[in-house]
Amino acid sequence: MIHSVYLINLAKAPKDAAKDVDSVIDDFKIADRIGFSSVNVHLGKYSDMTKQQTFQNMAENLAKILEATKDYDVDFLFENTSGQ
Repeated sequence: MIHSVYLINLAKAPKDAAKDVDSVIDDFKIADRIGFSSVNVHLGKYSDMTKQQTFQNMAENLAKILEATKDYDVDFLFENTSGQ
């Protein structure tokens, strides 16, 4: 398993999360190349957004990642964060 950078925040608006999305995609590429079976990612957190907007942002960002990594034989693991 590869663990993505802890600073990833897929709760950001998609226009603000491009670097986060690209970083996770790179982790998938690396995992696939070296034969690892999964990438572990913290989804992030909301601050001044509603929970609904946060979930919408996460869904859009995850869809981009899944589309870009659909040809890799790597699972996506989501790790929750204590207290968030």
